[in-house]
Amino acid sequence: MPALIELADLAGDLHVHSDRSDGSATIGEMARAAPQRGLRYIAIYDHSRRLAVAHGLDAQRLARQRAEITRIQGEQPPVAILCGFEVDILADGSLDLPAEVLAPLDLVVAAVHSSFALPRERQTERILRALEQPHLDGLTHPLGRWIDEREPYDVDRAAVIRSCAQRRVAREPNAHPERLDLLDT
Repeated sequence: MPALIELADLAGDLHVHSDRSDGSATIGEMARAAPQRGLRYIAIYDHSRRLAVAHGLDAQRLARQRAEITRIQGEQPPVAILCGFEVDILADGSLDLPAEVLAPLDLVVAAVHSSFALPRERQTERILRALEQPHLDGLTHPLGRWIDEREPYDVDRAAVIRSCAQRRVAREPNAHPERLDLLDT
């Protein structure tokens, strides 16, 4: 069977967290390390303010992070740095930060990080409402499961997939061994 994709085919990482939220490296450190891993670009995706356990960013901290990325890019690192953001989908389907804060970013993904036990209809409505928000490029953690800790939230996955396709919003499964956001059935 032919190799469909190899490590050398991966040109970038479109979801890295810095030490400004729940990552461990600075943006500069990641920019310097990326080429050593064969990457030509990275996208910084720190969490929004609602995810307090991850030290999420509010609008002011996000603006400072954008300025830092611009400064580092001005130093001409050997890697392109995109300013992305992982914004929380609130229980009512709104996003944790307003559209005008998200508009200037390169990429924005939304995620459910709370209220996992909503009834199926409400959970589905919540996510569908979030997908209607402008400036949204992706839906991350589409199942919300954490193996041996939390089952996937109950949602009409077909409706979510249709809405993502209609709005050209990517679904970003998490391949971390504790997440594995693709169901095996």
